[in-house]
Amino acid sequence: MVLEAKRVHKDKHYGMNRFESNCNDLFFRIPRTILRKVVSECVKCSQSQPLKVKEKAVHITATRPLERLQIDLVDMRQYKQSNNEYAWLHTVIDVFSKFAWVYSLYTKTGKEVAENIETLFLTFTGPPQNSSVR
Repeated sequence: MVLEAKRVHKDKHYGMNRFESNCNDLFFRIPRTILRKVVSECVKCSQSQPLKVKEKAVHITATRPLERLQIDLVDMRQYKQSNNEYAWLHTVIDVFSKFAWVYSLYTKTGKEVAENIETLFLTFTGPPQNSSVR
């Protein structure tokens, strides 16, 4: 069976599904494990196709409030006339508490976004403390 499968594969180098279909048309059913082995041992196929490696997903956790934030901008330009010319919504979600804040923006400039984030931190942490060593 392996020899027949190799003969069919060396002519065309099809993908797995098409290769299996061709083998099943030409011969009585060849087990998929044998077909996979033939494709995996083919030098030409291994050089032409990239390896498909999935990266393991990392679960993001937070141990205290405001440690990790999810920040996004929502495009609301189509409703600009009915929203006092505000065109964007700046959303901030605290990963720890799941608490959400939404700020309206006229434009999505970095300055406007930074001002909102600064306001958020100053609201919960207070102004920075100056400490001097005497």
